[in-house]
Amino acid sequence: MGSRRRGAGDRDIRWVPCLAAVVITTTSLTGPSAAALPGGAATRARTSSATRALSTPATQSATWRTVSAGGSHTCALRLDGSLWCWGSDEFGQLGVPGVAERRRPVRVPASRTSPSTASASRTSPSTTPAGAVAGPVGAGSTPAAAGPVATDRRDALVWTMVSTGGDSTCAVRADGSLWCWGANGNGQVGDGSTEDRDEPVPVTGGAGPGDPPAAAWTVVDVGGRHACALRADASLWCWGENGRAQLGDGTTTDRSRPVQVGAGAVWARISVGGAGTCAVRRDGSLWCWGSIAATGAEYAGDPRAVPVRVGTDATWTQVSVGHDHACALRREGSLWCWGGNVSGGLGDGTTSDRAVPTRVDRASAWSGATAGDGASCGLRPGGALWCWGANATGQVGDGAATDRHVPVRVGGDHRWRRVSAGGSHTCAIRSDRSLWCWGDNGSGRLGDGTVLPSLTSARPGRVGTGSVWTVVVTGRQHTCAIRSDRGLWCWGDNRQGQLGGRGARGGRAPARVAPGWSWVSVTAGGAHTCAVRSDRSLWCWGYNGQGQLGDGSRVDRAVPVRVGGSSRWATVSAGANHTCAVRADASLWCWGLGSRVGVPGAAGTAGGRPRPVRVRPDGGWRRVSAAATHTCALRSDRSVWCWGDNSYGELGDGTTTARATPVRAGIGTDWRGVTAGGNHTCALRSDRSVWCWGANWDGRLGDGTRTDRRGPVPVVGTTAWSWVRTGESHTCAVRSDRSLWCWGAAWNGRIGDGAPGRDAGPARLGRAARWRLVAAGWGHSCAVTAGGSLWCWGADQAGQLGVRSTVLRRVLDGSA
Repeated sequence: MGSRRRGAGDRDIRWVPCLAAVVITTTSLTGPSAAALPGGAATRARTSSATRALSTPATQSATWRTVSAGGSHTCALRLDGSLWCWGSDEFGQLGVPGVAERRRPVRVPASRTSPSTASASRTSPSTTPAGAVAGPVGAGSTPAAAGPVATDRRDALVWTMVSTGGDSTCAVRADGSLWCWGANGNGQVGDGSTEDRDEPVPVTGGAGPGDPPAAAWTVVDVGGRHACALRADASLWCWGENGRAQLGDGTTTDRSRPVQVGAGAVWARISVGGAGTCAVRRDGSLWCWGSIAATGAEYAGDPRAVPVRVGTDATWTQVSVGHDHACALRREGSLWCWGGNVSGGLGDGTTSDRAVPTRVDRASAWSGATAGDGASCGLRPGGALWCWGANATGQVGDGAATDRHVPVRVGGDHRWRRVSAGGSHTCAIRSDRSLWCWGDNGSGRLGDGTVLPSLTSARPGRVGTGSVWTVVVTGRQHTCAIRSDRGLWCWGDNRQGQLGGRGARGGRAPARVAPGWSWVSVTAGGAHTCAVRSDRSLWCWGYNGQGQLGDGSRVDRAVPVRVGGSSRWATVSAGANHTCAVRADASLWCWGLGSRVGVPGAAGTAGGRPRPVRVRPDGGWRRVSAAATHTCALRSDRSVWCWGDNSYGELGDGTTTARATPVRAGIGTDWRGVTAGGNHTCALRSDRSVWCWGANWDGRLGDGTRTDRRGPVPVVGTTAWSWVRTGESHTCAVRSDRSLWCWGAAWNGRIGDGAPGRDAGPARLGRAARWRLVAAGWGHSCAVTAGGSLWCWGADQAGQLGVRSTVLRRVLDGSA
């Protein structure tokens, strides 16, 4: 970990939506990038120069071994030995030629370059120096695992460790060869040149007197513009920038090839910072050189050009050097930090610089630590994660943006294995080997598919989850979705219990409804939710003032209650204060607010209908859509029928007369589906054209006007639509080519492009993505890609977007 450049990937993003859990499939996925986000059509010119297909990990459950957070990029190793990087690629630091940045992990491919000497067998062991101590610390501090490691026959693509610096990356392969790539202006790639490298090249060895051989490397660590590495014989070598004597060779001359440090010394640990370097010898002594801010020596003055010992203690086991401070661990578990402390990165409760090590939290024992650019993190025995220091971009991970001068716990009661602090972000691996990142997300360095600006991710967010979403619905201020395992998850407002079992305050992260139950469909109303289980029983919960839960009462329910005794329900739709559902026998039933249920005389029922009542005519119903003030349904003869309020012609019968029972909308009998919104309705015809009617003062009908319509009119543009959904004052639809389009009122960003309205017709969102379905709610919208990732945008006052902070962020899968 080395010096970090702030703001390298920051963008002036006018509107950015949230990304759902990253989908891991068995093939590469064309995933949404910044331009692929809802709203990307309007912001693409400002946020990205191109949209590219992103490769994702090849299994649904990515298991991570170690992670390294750099200045504006991140790299991590999986248990299978594959290496993945993401974030900025301005200097080629991702090792993937031809890209500008990656917002999700992409696998580092085979290099076209071979090591300069014939190295060991591809199944040879990688050797760890005797006495080296393995531990969950920052990048570059954990030696390669000992013992045979089977490698990929393609190009020895099993990697044993990786380290990211300011704008470069180095990694060791299982055959003991060392490879680097990225920025190389100071020779930090170590191949004898000063040309940037956009793919891995071997660190030069065996080319001159005193040069190390190309193989037999075990540990590498990369700083701001220099790097150091250990060989199997425990010798230490450094290269790159040397203006602050950080290479430790007695000079201030840059080196483009490795030079040995402390000839004859036996080294166990190494850590490289911004302009200083520290290392632990096998005898437990700690040595530092370079910038005085990272030496810990009891003097001030010029940088030290050769290693100087830190104190006289000989029980040091680990060390991590950041931009201008360092932290080290002693054998008995005490943690000590020194150097710059303007943001509290030393964790001693002050902001005073320290020239010698000062202890962090005397009452606690530690098992590992990492120092970043002003922030630090440590692990305690048992796996508790604590961070402190600079927090302007949320890199401490406690959900705030306030510097922390003493350690604060991160990630609740979860147990963690490793942590790495970068320039302005942090990444860590949990005990289940899931990978999590938080802090600044410029250039997509958090790996969640977005490029949200600072403070968007002030708590841990998972990288590479296995969530595949199949259904999503949006209520007034809450959202629910079903995953491929048929688990149901809800988030947002919960004041009436509409989330199904959470506290009254609700939550911004999805929580599972009735764990262990299997669901096939769900609908979200104004403040209530209903869903059909796999056994075809129907259950509702939430607000029940008008009897909209159908359980015979008017009592709110915080957990699911069953509707009737039938197990033959096919589909269900919740409106603002009523609910309708179709049974397997094609009968249609409604309950709740009397004027909406479509039954003669029901409008005068005080308190609504608390039990299902049958809607006439009997039978022949296929599906139903309930809105705030009206309802529409499709019959088996493909005709559409509506009832309820008709002030703007939303019933489609050519009048503005309210109807207590179903009336036919239009004259067509070739409808495929219908969706009722707020004072407007849209329907999909057999020829895949979309037609809308009702209120249109904000362009929600998509016919290119702002004129209300009492009967169906076609949406302008193509006729190749496959899915349409109406919200309170906007409409969204998916075309047959899987493109996503929205139009109508733009309040709260609900149509995703920041425009004041879409009376000119549909506007495309998320150009790089392939979409499968979309849900439009009162003030927000959500959509699922063809790959199963879930995206939301618009109003978020109650957390309905699934974020973990007060700004937009990706929807997690509930495992946080």
